[in-house]
Amino acid sequence: MKQHCISMLKKKPTNSPVWNDLLKVKDVYRQGRKMIVGNGVKTDFWQDTWCTDAPFSIKFAELFNICNEQNWSVAQIAQRGWRLTFRRWLGETLQNQMRELRDMLTSYALNEENDSPKWCWEKPGVFTVKTMYEQLCYNETGAPYMMIWRAKIPLKIKIWMWLVEQKAILTKDNLTKNGRHSVCLL
Repeated sequence: MKQHCISMLKKKPTNSPVWNDLLKVKDVYRQGRKMIVGNGVKTDFWQDTWCTDAPFSIKFAELFNICNEQNWSVAQIAQRGWRLTFRRWLGETLQNQMRELRDMLTSYALNEENDSPKWCWEKPGVFTVKTMYEQLCYNETGAPYMMIWRAKIPLKIKIWMWLVEQKAILTKDNLTKNGRHSVCLL
């Protein structure tokens, strides 16, 4: 199995809250990263963007869902001659997708170099916190959020409304969902 691969990191109750929050942005990070494959050891075959402009798990979603080798590296699949196994027989549509995938892979050759990430949102290809922050903020400035931030109200109320929209304020509904009982002071 792969070691030291970001796609393998999972949110767990035993993790610190800070670490679990960092894992929430993992998918945004992976959208901006393309793996330059050398030996294929640290590149996830299905989840990383490496051979095309999107991960194979998105480009060939139906194949991914029934594939037995969902958590394998590029190196592991290449050692098998790019052969994949599936939990069920492939119909005509899936066979055509498999042919398309195989055509992409047969011309691909691994080498002795280590795999390395390339940051697609920055010209030199190197990750910067600034570009990651811009992407995260881009998602936070959609239509509902723009109404909050453009409203002519005090900043502390804007922040409170944004937190409510993010479901980060413990309202009565959230407290009861979490098994806590609110106290009514009236």
